[in-house]
Order: sequence, then C-alpha cells, then structure tokens
Amino acid sequence: MARRPAGDVEAEIDRLFELSPERFVAERDATAKRLRSGGDVEAAARVTKLRRPTVAAWALDQLARRRPDDVRELTALGDDLRRAQRRALSGVGADELRELGARRRRLVEGLTQAAEEVLGDAGRASSPSIHQAIASTLEAAAVSADDAAALQLGRLERDLSPQSGFDAVDGFSVVEPLRRGTRAQPKPARPSASDRRRLEAARSRVREASQQADIRRDAEQHAAESLRADDERADAAATEVAELERALREARAELDDARQRSRASRRELDAARRATTRAMQEMDTARAALDGIERDD
Repeated sequence: MARRPAGDVEAEIDRLFELSPERFVAERDATAKRLRSGGDVEAAARVTKLRRPTVAAWALDQLARRRPDDVRELTALGDDLRRAQRRALSGVGADELRELGARRRRLVEGLTQAAEEVLGDAGRASSPSIHQAIASTLEAAAVSADDAAALQLGRLERDLSPQSGFDAVDGFSVVEPLRRGTRAQPKPARPSASDRRRLEAARSRVREASQQADIRRDAEQHAAESLRADDERADAAATEVAELERALREARAELDDARQRSRASRRELDAARRATTRAMQEMDTARAALDGIERDD
C-alpha cells in the first residue's frame, strides 16, 4: 500500500499541536491508528512518540502561529547575542552585549504577556508558575537552536530551562573593558588539578541529576497521559454500558408486551375453541333431530 505524502503527515502533526492539551492524547492515538491502518507504519510510530504539550508549551505553540515574526526575532537575537559574547570576551563590545541583552529581556517579556493572552482567549487562567515556565522556555529557545526550531514550528511539548545564561559562555564571564588610567588586575591563579577534578565531578553530578530529573518528568507526564487515556476509555465504557442497559430495558419492556399479547391471544384461542365445541355439539343435536324426523316420515 502506498505511503502518505510527507506533507500530509506534517499537516497531521501540526493539527495535533493546535488542539487543546486535553484532546491531544486521544487525537494522537486515533491519528496513529489511522496511519497504521493506511499502511504508513513509520508515520504512525512518529505520531505515537509525540507527547501532550504542557500548558505553557501549548500557549507558546499557538503564539508561534499567531506571531511568527516576533518568535523569529527572538531566536535570531540569540545568534547575535552569542556573537556579541565572543567579542566581549576579548574585552571589547560589552556595551553592544548589554544592549542586546536588554532587547532580549524586552522581547521575552512581551512574548510572555502575549502567550498569557493566548491562554486567556482559550478560557485558561495563567499563574505565577505558568508565567515563569513561559518566560524560561522563551529564554531557552533563544539559547538552543533545537529549541528555537521547535518553537518556530509550534511543536513544543514541554517547558524548557536555559542551559546557560546570556552572561556567560563556556564558563567565562563577560570582561568589562579597562578604562584609561586604570591598572589591569592580576589574573586569578589557575585551578589546581585536584580543583579541576572536583569541578568536573560536580559538573558530572549536575548532569546526572538533570538527566534523572528529565527521566522523572517524562515518567510523570507519561503516567499522567496514561491515566487520562484510561479515564477516557472508562468514560467510553460507562457510556457503552449505559446504552446497553437502556437497550436491555427496552427489550424487557417489549418482552413484557409480547407476553401480555400472548396471554390475550391464548385466552381468545381458548374462547374460540370452546365456541367451536359448542357449535359442534349443537350441530350433532341438530343432525340427530333431523335423522328422527326423516325416520318418522
């Protein structure tokens, strides 16, 4: 069987991310089932792996559709900031970096407010935690190219946290340029081998903790999605049971009516049989009388 064109699958995925989070899982499973039935197993597997967006991610997905130019401006600004950081590390361009940082903050604040307006239009209330999740996700999208691509496509699934701030690159902080007449400060001593080992061990523990946290978040989200799917199946089963019970009540009522009609028909049959018996008796009596008359003649 022919596979569906790639454009059709992309359109299906876009449609899923436009749905409310409550409808996502059921529609995702139905779409995967339809693709699988159509013979496109690969596309079905891809759809099945999609996760229900968080409220903050959903709001940003819809914002990316409403204001794509603003979202692109934020992600492009991330590239400018990274270039400015590298220049600032050499002791020049700190003013440019501060100006770009201020511009980024204004963009994040404006887009955060716009995303909360999306929630309001959908009848959803924001909260301090959702506000923070939206802002952090926007900042992360300005840092990571992969997160930026997901945001621009409107296919974010989870809240994001910036891996590093705009005030540091590869562990180095921005150096302010020396003013004329000031003396350069001595460079800090280079860390010892043992300090570097402890630092690397600490970084390793942080990475492991972050990975474990991601695993726990994924497990919690999967459990929540499974619970929601189970609730939906339970509701569907309850509806089906209610329909069966209604059909059973109607069948019982029809059975009672049929039994009543059967009893009435049986009574009518018994009456007809008795009437037939009386008629036969009367006929026999009449025949006997007729035979007597004929003999007398």
